[in-house]
Amino acid sequence: MANVWCVRADGGAYTEHFVRGHYFGYGGHDWPDLTGCRNFGDVRDILKGLYPEGTEPSKIGVRAGMVTVFLLRIQPGDWVITPLEDSTQIRFGEVQPGACQYEVGGHDGCPYPLRRRINWVDHTLRVDSLSIQLRNSLRHTQKSVFAVKYRDDFLAAIGDTAPPDPHDHSEYTVSIHYDRRLYRQDIAGSKAHAAMLAQQGIITRDDADSIIAGLSTVQDEIEHGDFPWDPALEDLHMNIERRLTDLIGPTAGRLHTGRSRNDQIALDMRLYTRQAIADAVSALRNVQRALTQLADQNAGVVMPGYTHLQRAQPVLFAHHMLAYFEMFQRDIGRLNDCAARMDVLPLGSGALAGVPYPTDRHAVADTLGFGEISPNSMDAVADRDFLAEFHAAAAITMMHVSRLSEEIVIWSSREFDFVRLADEFTTGSSIMPQKRNPDFAEIARGKTGRVYGSLMGILTVLKGLPLTYNRDLQEDKEGFFDTVDTLLSTLRVFADMLPGMTLNAERVESLASESYMLATDLADYLVSKGVPFREAHGVMRRLCQHCEAEGQSLSDLPLGEYHRFSPHFGEDVYDITAAASVAARDNPGGTAPNRVADGLARAKRILQEAGAI
Repeated sequence: MANVWCVRADGGAYTEHFVRGHYFGYGGHDWPDLTGCRNFGDVRDILKGLYPEGTEPSKIGVRAGMVTVFLLRIQPGDWVITPLEDSTQIRFGEVQPGACQYEVGGHDGCPYPLRRRINWVDHTLRVDSLSIQLRNSLRHTQKSVFAVKYRDDFLAAIGDTAPPDPHDHSEYTVSIHYDRRLYRQDIAGSKAHAAMLAQQGIITRDDADSIIAGLSTVQDEIEHGDFPWDPALEDLHMNIERRLTDLIGPTAGRLHTGRSRNDQIALDMRLYTRQAIADAVSALRNVQRALTQLADQNAGVVMPGYTHLQRAQPVLFAHHMLAYFEMFQRDIGRLNDCAARMDVLPLGSGALAGVPYPTDRHAVADTLGFGEISPNSMDAVADRDFLAEFHAAAAITMMHVSRLSEEIVIWSSREFDFVRLADEFTTGSSIMPQKRNPDFAEIARGKTGRVYGSLMGILTVLKGLPLTYNRDLQEDKEGFFDTVDTLLSTLRVFADMLPGMTLNAERVESLASESYMLATDLADYLVSKGVPFREAHGVMRRLCQHCEAEGQSLSDLPLGEYHRFSPHFGEDVYDITAAASVAARDNPGGTAPNRVADGLARAKRILQEAGAI
């Protein structure tokens, strides 16, 4: 079901006019009366109350085959707007007198009383025919969508469905619909800059206090959805400065003393990247913790190890999980390396040549938590190496996630049957009821290419830029934000998915014990009897070929048959098992139980030192 928004005809409050949610497990009951509900929490409580105690669903979420329920508080004269599924058009209508106060929607003929009260006929518009303000509201706002200031825009759009002027290119350079994501960083930088200007006597303390208070008001307005974004001002900086001027008057103009938008955006991006790195490292620690838990829970389980996706040698399952721990540990190292090189304050570099004011850049660096200041103003405003490094670190991290995803996809198949994922991380088929598709792992594998694309994007943007700032650098943001979102959401999925993954120990141990898995151990056995390894390798290759031709296993082969290939085989050849094979790899980094226990203890120490356990 699409999100639904409501525009009040009376121009009243615009918060919480709709609630959208999905109810898991509803079925077989008559639809309850929801007229007293104020939000989806009320709806959920009523629906859960239909179940006997202890049997109510534990999750509210999107799942295949679920019934969709949403509550929409309306009154006659309101406009109800819903985007169509292709996201290129919206559908709208005016609520008629006598309309119901809520709508219940779902599958299999569930009632839609509200829709019968709305005149939808011929009321569709292409999204690109709307004003950019209205379009940005549709694209970015998730709760209160249409504030009063947008109502006239919408009503004007209803009367003018003509396509946009193909010769009007005013929106081409506008970045506010994505760079406003940097508002916290921009405001923090501006507050630190204003305080420094006052400290240095460049502006008065009263002016600085007024600016800082005004910026706090701006941040509050943004976070409450009340900020009047104006695309005509193009970007975040000018929108905030204009609003600050509205709030405190001409004093706002003093804020930009001693800085340029060039060093301002360089600062914003560094501050945002610093937080993104911290969030990514934290998310990686959670995935590592889940891996150590899996290793701990299955510490003694032997499984087949693979090369070329062919069974190769027995290994401990815990050893396999800890291999991914090490990959993610390197990812954390790369992210921390990026943070260390990024820990340089660019503010104070001006447009490119510095500023003609006695600024104290070290004071600003201390306020904002930077370890040093940039030594070259031209490099400072042009540098986006830290973004390329973050993209590269994210791409490698996603590559590791994708490798793990691939193994989960393979292992959870009926052909392997190594693991079973929790129901919430699998989906069914629209036609095949037996299916349990590992969609989350598959999507993570697919999203890896998306992150790779963003890495290539930033490298391509940067490769031909002369010093210093060029407007091309506006294109450093959307791919970066997408990479941050993709990386963090993927890591959070895996941190929740892995603890619910159960290992089929009986299955993996039975495969690890198959005789051909021990061929290398038998070659090593011959080496222990004085046979050169290359000769021993040839003996075992011929022996395996013989067993395959005769349909025999190595473990069932009589000693006399062994002697046909080498007189060095003795009765002790039957002591070679999967457990013995694993135990024999007792060197640092090997899969012997004591070495894996050491590796697990090391992993736990790393997490403990990082405060992750």
